[in-house]
Amino acid sequence: MPHHLRDVLRLLAVVFAVLVFVSCSDNEPPDAGSAIGVTDAQDEDASEDESDVAGADAGEDFVLDLTFTKENGDIEPFTGRPLGDEALLSKRAIVAKIDNDEKAWPQDGLDEADIVYEIAIENQLTRFLAVFHSTAPEVVGPVRSARSSDIDLLAPLGNPLFAYSGSNDIVGQEVRGGENAGLLVRASFDDITAAYEDVGDRPRPHQRMLFPERVIEDRLTTAEATVQPVFRYNAEGESTEGAPNPGMRFTTNQRTPVTYAWDDDMGVWKRYQGLVPHLAGSGDQIAPANVVALEIDYKISAADAASPQAITSGTGRAVVFTEGGRVEGVWRRDNPRNGFDILDLGGDPVRLAAGQTFVQLMREGDMALLDQDQADAAADPASVNE
Repeated sequence: MPHHLRDVLRLLAVVFAVLVFVSCSDNEPPDAGSAIGVTDAQDEDASEDESDVAGADAGEDFVLDLTFTKENGDIEPFTGRPLGDEALLSKRAIVAKIDNDEKAWPQDGLDEADIVYEIAIENQLTRFLAVFHSTAPEVVGPVRSARSSDIDLLAPLGNPLFAYSGSNDIVGQEVRGGENAGLLVRASFDDITAAYEDVGDRPRPHQRMLFPERVIEDRLTTAEATVQPVFRYNAEGESTEGAPNPGMRFTTNQRTPVTYAWDDDMGVWKRYQGLVPHLAGSGDQIAPANVVALEIDYKISAADAASPQAITSGTGRAVVFTEGGRVEGVWRRDNPRNGFDILDLGGDPVRLAAGQTFVQLMREGDMALLDQDQADAAADPASVNE
């Protein structure tokens, strides 16, 4: 089936689900089997406000507002923080493909990224696509090979420098095609070897690190870069209200599932991986301000039959975790060059808190919500009741 036809059919299914939802009683939550993918992961004791569409006219539910830039004044494009220097708007991001095998821990620089996408790969593992823009860590990695999933995620980031180490021939052609289309600039180990260094205390192939200060951009491109947000953010003094949510668990990485637990004092989601806190090379626990869970499809990559490829255009279920709460909704992205348009179940745009965002590209069934006792036991996922 052609991709555009498939996307149209999927969008019609979502709109149909919302129409069915609107026809429900004001006191009834959406059917767990609806096409927008709301499952039993949603708390049974969710508030009436969350399960109500607020009387919105069905014809207005999916009127999209793709004006991400400057709607809350000048902000850092990938964190939503107040913009201190307008030069950042024309600064090219560095986006690195970072290893997430147990032998790659701890990852350097991951705690300083603005946005981190966690993507399923082969062997029941995940890898990260980390966007560095507002800060430039001294060292980033371990850096690993590119995948077909990366191209569409790079597309809305303002022609960023793509840092990776190796690829098979087909993925290499896809990366070159993305570069020719103006979606990215190759900054791989083969392109700028001097910017990378193999660290002796890590086993191969988990030893290759990127040193961003060694990247000489003018030798790679002289094209201008203009960046804009890929998510919406609250204006200073505003907040997003959601159903209270102490924590959640993701099993996209089946070998080392991920748990997040809300820390109200710090205003962050502390991340645990496997049985331990997920630490960066700095020794700090990774703890984003936002976790955005996007339910997507994975297909078999044309580049490698063993490798899943994330489909990040179209529409699907979205769950935004921010400020200690959870907002259920849908995501839509008609064109890879656009950001992710996330709407709540009433059709209103969902905004994130300023700060770092982790994006979990999950399959259906990969997420479970945790109660307070389970979130308190986050460091020991084996004790979490499924």
